[in-house]
Amino acid sequence: MGLWLGVYSYLLTYLLLPSILDLLTRGMLTAQSYQGQRIPEGAGIVILIATGVSLMSTLPFYWPQWEREGLVFLFFLLAIGLLGLLDDSLSQKGIKGLQGHLDYFFREGCLSTGLLKALGGVSTALFVSWLLSGDLYLFFLNSLLLCLSTNALNLLDLRPGRSGKAFLLVMFITLWHSSRAAPLFLLTAVLGSVLAYLPADLQGQAMLGDTGANLLGASLGMAQLWSFSPRLKVTVVLLLIGLHVFCEAFSLSKIIAAIPFLEFLDGIGRSKR
Repeated sequence: MGLWLGVYSYLLTYLLLPSILDLLTRGMLTAQSYQGQRIPEGAGIVILIATGVSLMSTLPFYWPQWEREGLVFLFFLLAIGLLGLLDDSLSQKGIKGLQGHLDYFFREGCLSTGLLKALGGVSTALFVSWLLSGDLYLFFLNSLLLCLSTNALNLLDLRPGRSGKAFLLVMFITLWHSSRAAPLFLLTAVLGSVLAYLPADLQGQAMLGDTGANLLGASLGMAQLWSFSPRLKVTVVLLLIGLHVFCEAFSLSKIIAAIPFLEFLDGIGRSKR
């Protein structure tokens, strides 16, 4: 059943994407790419729409056994996606990283959209973890996993297609590893949508924005919450903490450019324009 859900989401994304990009352009929700072109920003909203529609419209067919998990998954994606869209639409340009948003708050006394997104994301992750965790230890562990995963792909979204390719790689590894009875078929809705969207991103025609990058990170977090043992979750949390600390101190793009193999992987499928 997951295959058909993925195909459904893929087709919705494929059909909606041109109109969504046109809507973003006419609404002047655009940003300058690293190549200097103005392109639609926050185009990840199409993934949120396609995933939400595909899941909600198939609820009577797919969800009898996993209705509670499905509703929690939908709530999490909608909340994270809309917080990301708020940041894409109203963000204060030039403020980077959590430290930058905190400095802005204490210096200016104003709440940035980035800090609001972070607070909202943490609150949402805590609520979802509380609903899905069986004890206090798992509650804290799953909360950390969801918080860190949600922001992880945003750290990578500095070149066309980088976040999308990382999402597909990690998601396939996660699904391959899982042998549990879990509602992982729900994630095929996100997978199908990403596969339809990714070519436009790789060709430099659209940016995921925080809307899409945070949504994909949240999906990975849910997949790992359902798939991994507590011990493996601890390992993933430590790796994610390391990634966040590293990206606060160093430029990931410069590191990738300095290592030929990573640069090759990063460039796969990307337009040379």
